[in-house]
Amino acid sequence: QGKLRLGLCTWQVAVQEAGAAEQYVDHLNLGKFVLLLSTAQLCIVNTYGQLQLHEQLSKRGGAKGMGALQGKGSSMMNKLMQMLQGGHKMVQESALTALASVADNAQTAFAKYYDAVLPFLKQILVAASGKEHRLLRAKAVECISLVGMAVGKERFAKDAKEVMDMLMQLQAGGFENDDETTSYMQQAWTRLCKCLGADFIPYLQVVMPPLLKSAQLKPDVQVTDLEDGPGEDEDEDGEVEVIAVGDKRISIRTSVLEEKATACNMLCCYVDELKEGFVPYLQPVVETMVPLLDFYFHEDVRKAAVASLPDILRAGKAGMEKRVMRDPSNPALGPVDAAYFADLVRFVVPPLVKALHKEPETEVQAAMLESLADCAGVAGALISEYIPSMIEEFQNTLAASLERRSERNKRAADEDFDAEEHEALKEEQAAEDEVFDQFAECVGSVLRELKAPVLPALEPLLARFVAPMLAPDKSPEERRIAICVFDDVMEHASEGGASVRYLDGFAGPCFAGCADPDADVRQASVYGVGVMAQRLGQHFTPHVPNALRALAGVISAPHARSEENASATENAISALGKLLEFQNGAVEDKAGAYAVWLEQLPLREDVVEAREAHAQLVRMLEAGDPNVLGANRERLPHVVRVFAATMPTATRSEKLRLCTEETAGKMRAVIARMQATVPQEELARAFAGIGEEVQRALAS
Repeated sequence: QGKLRLGLCTWQVAVQEAGAAEQYVDHLNLGKFVLLLSTAQLCIVNTYGQLQLHEQLSKRGGAKGMGALQGKGSSMMNKLMQMLQGGHKMVQESALTALASVADNAQTAFAKYYDAVLPFLKQILVAASGKEHRLLRAKAVECISLVGMAVGKERFAKDAKEVMDMLMQLQAGGFENDDETTSYMQQAWTRLCKCLGADFIPYLQVVMPPLLKSAQLKPDVQVTDLEDGPGEDEDEDGEVEVIAVGDKRISIRTSVLEEKATACNMLCCYVDELKEGFVPYLQPVVETMVPLLDFYFHEDVRKAAVASLPDILRAGKAGMEKRVMRDPSNPALGPVDAAYFADLVRFVVPPLVKALHKEPETEVQAAMLESLADCAGVAGALISEYIPSMIEEFQNTLAASLERRSERNKRAADEDFDAEEHEALKEEQAAEDEVFDQFAECVGSVLRELKAPVLPALEPLLARFVAPMLAPDKSPEERRIAICVFDDVMEHASEGGASVRYLDGFAGPCFAGCADPDADVRQASVYGVGVMAQRLGQHFTPHVPNALRALAGVISAPHARSEENASATENAISALGKLLEFQNGAVEDKAGAYAVWLEQLPLREDVVEAREAHAQLVRMLEAGDPNVLGANRERLPHVVRVFAATMPTATRSEKLRLCTEETAGKMRAVIARMQATVPQEELARAFAGIGEEVQRALAS
C-alpha cells in the first residue's frame, strides 16, 4: 500500500508541475516508473494516472492537449477495458472512475468507444450484487449516465430503454441508509434526463418519490447552551456543523444537509429540462421549495430553492399555453389554465420578496434578486400586483447594502490592512456590487413587462439609489449599473414622453461614459445613446451633436476592435445607425456619418447588436434612403459584401447568427429590386470577388 500511495503521489506531482502536460503523453513511461508494484497495483496507479493526465490535458492543453490524448486513446481504452473485465473490484472501481472522467471530458469524441464500452458497463451493473459490491455498482451507474450524456440522445437511444429499465429495477429493490448508491442514482437520473429530454418523462414516477423525500429531509439538529461547549457528536466525527445563535449552540449533521441540497439541485434540473412535461409534479415541488427560501441551516439549499422558482413558473406558463393536464391520473383537475398560473405566481413571488431582506448572505441576496427579475419576466403583467412590496424590499435591501459598504470603507480607511485583508475587502465589495447589479436586472425586467405606467412607482428607487451612482467619483461598476438602469428606463418607458424628465440628468453622464476607460461602462453608455436616439424623438434632437462626437470617439479610438473593446465599439456603431435612422434631420455631415457607419459593417462580435444593425441597414434601403448607397451608388459594393457576410448565418445557431431569417429574406428582396433598377455592369462590379455560391444565395 505504501508503494501504491507513493506511485499515486509522484504521478500527481509530476502532472501538476508540468509546464506543458502534453509532454507526459510522449515521455513518461509509467511501466518503468512503478516496476516494483504488483500487477493489480500497477493497474490502479495507471487508472488514476490516466485520469489525472486527462484532466490536466483538458484544462491546460486545450485542443492540442486533447489531440495528444486522443492519439493515445485506443491504448488507454484497451487497458481500461481489460481492467473492467476482471480482476480485483478495486481495480474495476478505479477503471470506472477513469472511464467516467474520460467520457465526461471527451463528450461526442467518446462515441468511437461507445459500442465496446456499454456492454461491459451493463454487465457490471447486473453482476455487482451484494453489500461488498456497493461502490462498484454505484460507479457503474455513474459511468453509464456520463457515457450516455457524452454520446448524446441519438446514439444512446438504442440502449436507453434497456439501461433505464435496469436502473428502475435497481432502484425498486431499495437501498439501505448507508448505501452510497442512492446519491449516485440520483445524479445519474439527472444526467439521463438531460440526455433524453422529453423521453425521460415516463421515468419520473420512479425518480420523483425518493428525490422529494430527500429534498424534504428535516435537519438533524441539537440545540444546547453555548456555555456547555461541544457535544459528544462533535468530537466523534467531522460531520457536524455548529452555528452560534445568541447564547445557543446549534449542532447540525451535515450529511443530511448535503443530501437535501443535492436533491434540491436535481429538482431544479428536472423542472428546467422538462418544462411543461414536469407539470404533474409542479405542486409538490413548489410546496417543497418555497419554504426552503429561509432554510438558514444550509446556504446551498436556499440557493437551489431560489434558482428553482423561475423555472417552476416557466413550466407552469408553458403548461398553460399548451393546455397540459395538471394530473393525467386525475382528469377532473383539468388542464393548467390562467387561474392556476396566477395562483402559482402568487405562491412564489411574495415569499421570495419577503425572504430578500431577511437573507443574511450577500451572495444569496443577489441570487434572490436575479431570481425575482426572472420571475417578473415570466409572470408578465401579473407581477404588477406585487410591485409595492417589491419596491419596499428593494429599498430595505439596498439601504442595508449601502450601510455595509460605508462601514467597510470606513474600516479600510481606519485600519492597517494587509494584502490578504484587502483581497477579502475587494471580494466583499464585489458581492455588494452584484446585489446592485441584480437589482438593476429587476428594474429592467419590471420595465420590460409593465412599461411607462410603472415608472412613478420606481421613482423613489431611481432618485435615492440609482441617480447618485452616475456621479464621476463612483466606481466603474456603480456607474455601469446606474447607466444600465437608465438605459432600460429610456428603452421601455418612453411612451408618451414618460422618460423625458430623466433626459437632461442622464445625457451628460451617458456621453461622458462613452469615453470612460472601463469598457463595460463605455458599452452601457453607447447603448444608451442609441436607445435615446430611437425612443425620445425630438426631445433628443438638441443632444445629437454631442452624441455624434461621443460615438465617433469610441469608433475611431486606437485598439477599438481589440477583444476588450470590440463589444463597446460594435454597440457604438449600432448606436450611430440609430442616430442616422431616427435623428436624421439633426445630422449635419450625412455623407461622412453614413460612410463611417457603413464601413464598420458587418458587425460580428455582439450578435444581438449585429442582428439589429443589419436589419436596420435593410430598413433604410427599403425606405429608399439615398445616403446609404451614396450619390453615385459608390457604396453598393460594400452593401453587397455586408449581405454576403451575414445572409449565410441566418440559419445558424443563436450565438452565430448575424441576421435573422426574416432579414435574410428582405436582403434577397432588396437585391432583386436592384437587379431591376441598377445597370447590370454596375451590379457585376459590386458582386465581383464574392463566391458563386453566395451570389446564387443572394439572388435566389
